[in-house]
Amino acid sequence: MDDFTTCNLCFQPGTFDTAAEKRKVRCHLRSQSHLDFNVWRCANCLSLHCLEPVDLDFFYARYPFRAQKLDLGTRVVYANRLGLIKEKGGLEKHHSILDFGSGQGLFVSYLKSQGYANSFAYDPYLAEKSDSQLLSKQYDCVIAQDVLEHVDDPIASLRVLSSCLKDGGVLVVGTPNAEGIDLQQSLKYANELHQPYHRHIPSEKTLRSIFAHLGFSKTAVHNRYYFDTVIPTINTRFINEYTLHSGAFAEALVEPPNWLLMLKKPALIYFALAGYWLPGNANMMFFCRR
Repeated sequence: MDDFTTCNLCFQPGTFDTAAEKRKVRCHLRSQSHLDFNVWRCANCLSLHCLEPVDLDFFYARYPFRAQKLDLGTRVVYANRLGLIKEKGGLEKHHSILDFGSGQGLFVSYLKSQGYANSFAYDPYLAEKSDSQLLSKQYDCVIAQDVLEHVDDPIASLRVLSSCLKDGGVLVVGTPNAEGIDLQQSLKYANELHQPYHRHIPSEKTLRSIFAHLGFSKTAVHNRYYFDTVIPTINTRFINEYTLHSGAFAEALVEPPNWLLMLKKPALIYFALAGYWLPGNANMMFFCRR
């Protein structure tokens, strides 16, 4: 059985016994809301860890985001994500791209619709996207968005991603930032904590250290989520507040909008309009080159 009592993200690891803080966090699934998980913060690097080993096959079989579609809203946030990778990662249409942990491959479908024909999706939890031969090739750009926090051994996964990069290629890693998560307000940060799917949530401090250890000398960080646009309702602050007022369950993000809730909670209208300028600091995207 895996041991999650020792931090596996820093080089002077703290332990559950010496944790800076601990908190029982409710399962992010409405259907499993009777379950709680112990989340603890490493006293050395401030990263967060889920103490309990879980059957991820069980939870991914119930994963709400498998219902996500390439609709107008998804295209808007993917356009924003692509813009960031072009601006900060130098992505061009002739580049080869691997989207690691792609889910059903919606972002790759979007990339191809925008002329990035040499794009590939890999996800070990979906049979149709789990062709391991993709990991034996090298790419100009390797993307791991909302992936690192899901795996049991983040550093081993980063080594795999690094091995998939061509010389001069760019690695793009997007993840919650543990330093920006108030563990004592676990419902407010339910989307970032996302229990039990998020096994280990790194801090910016420790992720910088890991990239340096792996030989990346050029790293830049964008300290917000790619969901952040000026378009009303399409920003992280609104999404988090809406989730909180919907019971703090992941299902709220893929269900039809609850307009009655919006009318009952005027603060949601405020965040829908102004949330872009109130993003918080609980998310980050790294752009790394050797």
